[in-house]
Amino acid sequence: MRISRKAVAVFLITAACVFALLVVSLNTLIGRNHDRIREEIQKALGRPLKFNQLQLSLWGGLGFSATDLRIAEDPRFAATPFIQTRELRMKVRWFPLLLGRVAIKEFTLAQPEIQIIKSETGKLNISTLFTAASEAPPTNGGKKAQPDREPKRRVPVALSVSGLRVSQGRIHYIDRAAKEPFEMRVQNLEMSLKGSALTGNADLKLAASLSENQGQNISVEGRLGPYAVEREWTQYPLDLHVSVDSLLMPNLTRALPLLRDKIPSYLGINGPLSIKAHLSGTLERPKIRDVSVAGAFFGATEKNTSLTGDVDLSRSGAWKDAVVKGKVVINPVTLDRLRLLPFLQPALPAGLSADGPLSVAGELSGSLEDLEVHARVKAEASAVRFGEWLKKDKGLPAQLELNLRNRKDRLVLDTSELTLHNLKLKFSGTLDESPERVLTLRLRVDRSNLSGWDGLIAPLSSYQTRGTLEFDLSVKKALGMPSGELELRGGLSLTDVQAKEKNSGRGFDQLNSKVSFLGKQIRVERSSLRLGSSTLAFEATVPDLTSPAMQYTVWSPKLSFTDVTEHPATLSAWIKDLKSTGALQNGRGQTTLKGNVSASQGSAQEILYRNLQGEISWSPGSASVKGLSFQALGGTFRADGMWAKSAPRQQRLALNARVDGMDLKALLTQKFPTFKDHIAGKLDLTARVRAEGKNGSFWQDSLRGEGETEIRQGIVKDVNLVEQVLGKVTGLPGISDLLSSGLRARYRSLLQNRDTAFDKLAATFTIADKRIHTRDLLLATRDYTVKGEGWIGFDKTMRWNGELVMSSQFTQELVREHRNVRYLLDRQGRLAVPFRLEGTLPQVQPKPDTQWLAAQIQRGLLQRGLERALGGEKEKKGKERQDWIQKGLEKLFGK
Repeated sequence: MRISRKAVAVFLITAACVFALLVVSLNTLIGRNHDRIREEIQKALGRPLKFNQLQLSLWGGLGFSATDLRIAEDPRFAATPFIQTRELRMKVRWFPLLLGRVAIKEFTLAQPEIQIIKSETGKLNISTLFTAASEAPPTNGGKKAQPDREPKRRVPVALSVSGLRVSQGRIHYIDRAAKEPFEMRVQNLEMSLKGSALTGNADLKLAASLSENQGQNISVEGRLGPYAVEREWTQYPLDLHVSVDSLLMPNLTRALPLLRDKIPSYLGINGPLSIKAHLSGTLERPKIRDVSVAGAFFGATEKNTSLTGDVDLSRSGAWKDAVVKGKVVINPVTLDRLRLLPFLQPALPAGLSADGPLSVAGELSGSLEDLEVHARVKAEASAVRFGEWLKKDKGLPAQLELNLRNRKDRLVLDTSELTLHNLKLKFSGTLDESPERVLTLRLRVDRSNLSGWDGLIAPLSSYQTRGTLEFDLSVKKALGMPSGELELRGGLSLTDVQAKEKNSGRGFDQLNSKVSFLGKQIRVERSSLRLGSSTLAFEATVPDLTSPAMQYTVWSPKLSFTDVTEHPATLSAWIKDLKSTGALQNGRGQTTLKGNVSASQGSAQEILYRNLQGEISWSPGSASVKGLSFQALGGTFRADGMWAKSAPRQQRLALNARVDGMDLKALLTQKFPTFKDHIAGKLDLTARVRAEGKNGSFWQDSLRGEGETEIRQGIVKDVNLVEQVLGKVTGLPGISDLLSSGLRARYRSLLQNRDTAFDKLAATFTIADKRIHTRDLLLATRDYTVKGEGWIGFDKTMRWNGELVMSSQFTQELVREHRNVRYLLDRQGRLAVPFRLEGTLPQVQPKPDTQWLAAQIQRGLLQRGLERALGGEKEKKGKERQDWIQKGLEKLFGK
């Protein structure tokens, strides 16, 4: 059936008229109920409000529009409006309107400015909304409202609001409860709140930004309520999803000035942050789930930190009762940045450094009183240094894995692991706080290969290492006092350990040792190692850890010193059946060693010795020996001595030595080779020498000392002292040549032998100025005696004044041949010839003092002539006259 155009036109005109009539009726209804609508809204809010014009609005549905709305603030908070907006749109329900009633179902605020204030007591201004109308301030200047005189003419107004919208709004938040009051402004607010009523459940959808120049980067979506007037706003149930994207710290600190000093600088937040969370429960006791925080922390230029997890504060709302579960990953980060964290500063040694990035990951769960933490730090890409000891290059594995549990009065370290190169150290323990602070640790390494440790331990960098290390150790330390008790229990094993220099191959190998820790005592069981061709065995005991001292014993069947040191003086030195016992102590910041040493035989500088014994002492910068003795070169050597550094590069030496019956030629060959071809015999010596110098220059510069010496059954090489002295006595009065050919023939062995043999040579001496001085040299043989004084230098120069005294038999032979020899006799009737010995060995020849000899003969002849001239007198007068004449002659000749 076709509908005519006329019918359509009639329908449209009728509809238009009905609509126009409806609009006019509604505007009339709104005009008559302007105050009624305002009062009902005001009653519901519990706040005075004003708006300029109320009119019909068909935008987005049937409703009313109020312009320039202002909702007053609770005077306890501020005098400025709580809300002021350009337009308030109110949607109404159709069916109640047809029945003559107004039912408002939704409010829309266009470009509002909302003021939220938190008072000094922690109360929010929005918490006083929706109170009873009777509690609202009067709007007629304080006068009591007049009762409605025409109730039948007024249309009922109902507020069954199920929605609230905010478009392009702004929030000004003021917090006066904080220690330092602050303000925050939220821009570009878009919000939708839908529910059965403002006092019931509501679905919230919100988007905003903290900066006008930034798009909306904050969103909140979820459910609020149900609300109850008798509850605090912090007790309202909520279930919200919060998301923050691209949050820049400058924008955040501008919006929240308080945070400028509250966000720790050590976090080093540079880039934008991304935050997400699911908030449920109440603000007073919230549950925060699915937390996710990501951004650039610790000075990074790109995102390097992520945090995920849950926080449950529903038990009491306090952090002490909170239950957390989360994960954190920081990659990369530098050690210098981590060192800025306050809780890590005391735990990181000052000598620890890392060049390169670290990776940190952690998991935690539980309450603060029952917290479990699992952390992992990786440093493979970093070069790690610790003082002068640890040196880990980039690329070597390095990882620390920690498992911690916090219990009441106890921190529990579950099995954790440190990986460093091929070492895997497992450790666990506890830290008890009550009744006293006690730390208990267990450390364990299962057969770790030491190959490559030269790249980790700096002192081993020039060595090649290998072998295996294994230990299982328990540590207990009382932390309450600085000198708290320390207990160590367990064992440590070293098997086939080697450390040899990479260039020279020097060092040790085949080190096998077992160390037992017995509480306060440590024992090193019988252990051994090989130094080149030498083998050493040792044991040690630390009796008490509180007194740092170690008792040791060392054995070696044969020790070659070339395996220990490269010093030229020890190239051929060795020792057999070596044994040393003693103690190594550490006190007052200094390490000292005292012990005994013994050996059956050995060799030093080509000198063989036997029965070595002595006491040794050592400390940094000094060493000493006491009671040192050995048998060598057919004799015995005993000594006490001391060496010390008195100043940087300056040293002191003191030695008291005694030699009995030692082969002098062999000794000179080794120690004083410049004299080795000039004298021999059996040496007895007592000497006290001292020296000071720099860089070991003792002998040449500052050797000082004194002593006594005696050489028995000796010989002076290439020197016939008798022949060289007496053979040069010629041209004396009555003596043309002292040694006649007949006498030479009769005393062939005495006068024609190249060397001077003697029974004894004795002297006391002093050492100074690179010379050995004596004033009482005595050389005795069967046929003559030599007395002298003088010196011999380290450079083989010498100067002596001596007197050769011949035997009585030899003297008588000379007197028979030369009568004037009788004037050269001493009081014992022996020929005494003074001489001088001067020069450089071996070019030294004695020179007799012939001038003195001639004067003696002349005095004798003169004395003889006087005696004959004076005749015989009594013996006593003759004797006195003889003495007087002798003294006069001595004054005459200056002798």
